[in-house]
Amino acid sequence: MAGIVRRDPQALAGLHDLTLARVYGLALRILKRPEDAEEVAGDVFLQVWEKGADYQPGRGSVLAWLSTMAWSRAVDRVRRQRHRLREQELHPDGADDAYLCSEDAAADQILDAWMSAEAIRSAFGQLSAGQRRMLELAYFEDLSHPEIAQRTGMALGTVKSRIRRGLAALRTVIKPEETIDGRP
Repeated sequence: MAGIVRRDPQALAGLHDLTLARVYGLALRILKRPEDAEEVAGDVFLQVWEKGADYQPGRGSVLAWLSTMAWSRAVDRVRRQRHRLREQELHPDGADDAYLCSEDAAADQILDAWMSAEAIRSAFGQLSAGQRRMLELAYFEDLSHPEIAQRTGMALGTVKSRIRRGLAALRTVIKPEETIDGRP
């Protein structure tokens, strides 16, 4: 890392040769597409070259640092892809068959789905405003924890703990139906 900080291309090439398989493999496991994993791996090594001085040995090994960057970029890419999928046309041409599957739903299935949605809305309303906002940003706007921290100006740890506490509060309010023997 000292060589990379000194802008020695051979140091970067050596690190690349030693760690590329791990960085690429991690990205591929998350993204499932080789071309996306290659791009993430390239982004990771570009960041290493540009911000090598940010590496702090006391926080973990170089491989752990690279893995964290690869995981973060891969997950962000998955989130962006999901976001783009949601922006696709609601009623595309030739989608008439997609509407037929809902016609077979029994009334009790529709009622169960509606009641579950109502329970979730009710439980969501019982959260504090801060918890509700964090969960909305994370799950409705599909933002990563660092993106939420940046948008709200909160520390990353605060964002994570509010989301964790919000989910815990939802779990206490929304209890799965019990079976006949009293177990969920």
